[in-house]
Amino acid sequence: MPGAESSTLIGFLQQLRGTQVEIEMMNSTIATGEITFVEPNMNTHMRHVKITAKGKNPEMVDTYMVCGSKIRYVIMPEAINTDDVLLKANSAKSREGRKRPERENE
Repeated sequence: MPGAESSTLIGFLQQLRGTQVEIEMMNSTIATGEITFVEPNMNTHMRHVKITAKGKNPEMVDTYMVCGSKIRYVIMPEAINTDDVLLKANSAKSREGRKRPERENE
């Protein structure tokens, strides 16, 4: 169903583009950086990322992609207003629902 992801965690994460977050993965590695894009399968693309693997020194990379199935937690800044993010996600869903289907020329 098109646009269904707008009312899910994925739609919420998509509204966090440009936000600095920490993503903890299943192997306890933590990626801290700015979200640039979230795919429908929750693969999350980030930039300016610090990767901290358990028991290793942190390393900085320009871009990084976290596989959606490997995400354990997404830690957002405390200052973020989750109500506003949810409203944006829902308004994106309603805008998508208002699109007219394309018609073929007769």
